[in-house]
Amino acid sequence: KSFISYASHELRTPLSAISGILETSLKYDLTLGQAKTSMEEAKKQIQKASTLVNGLLQLAKIESTDTLTERSIVNIVDVILDSISFFKLKFPQQEFSFQMIDAEINIEMGGNPELLRTALVNLIDNASKYSNRASIDLILAFKKPDLISICVIDQGIGIEGEDMPKIFDPLFRGRNVSTIEGFGLGLALTYRIVTHHHGQLKIYKNQGQGMTAEVLIPMMSEDQRRQEDRYY
Repeated sequence: KSFISYASHELRTPLSAISGILETSLKYDLTLGQAKTSMEEAKKQIQKASTLVNGLLQLAKIESTDTLTERSIVNIVDVILDSISFFKLKFPQQEFSFQMIDAEINIEMGGNPELLRTALVNLIDNASKYSNRASIDLILAFKKPDLISICVIDQGIGIEGEDMPKIFDPLFRGRNVSTIEGFGLGLALTYRIVTHHHGQLKIYKNQGQGMTAEVLIPMMSEDQRRQEDRYY
């Protein structure tokens, strides 16, 4: 009930703005230039509403099942590089540093590559957005023989201590991000994607500035690889 209430409120905001813009345009815009300005503003609000709806649908879809569908054998290095390339299409000026520590080029697991890319792009987007597009460090490493760690490290404004327990709640936003656009869906969706892959998502403060988002996820053993090959 709380989720539906928040979602309804968030959707009403851009829809009310669109309605107000169009009503004002109909009454007061006298030239084509004025009408175009109003249409551009209405378009921005429509894009916001569309982004919110798509996020809510993704979240509802991942929460509606306990098991992954459309699985495949995934090379996690390829997913990381694909996530970086995907994000740079939207923000080509964003700088990245990608390191592999005691890791291999070919690290495989069973999962959904599209969902995993969505999770990593969400973490990258947060790191970029809340650090004013400062450089982002990505580190891939082994934590155990069968557990990999993917860290997304930013130089941003961080998260207030009292907000930390709520960061994975849908539509929750920290009190220090009110001037930055967002809906509070990225971490909620990422948390659920990682959990569906039998992993963990941890968020913690850096010693200096910014935050680190760490995805801990099991890799595929040789026995699992043979089973997955038969499955696919």
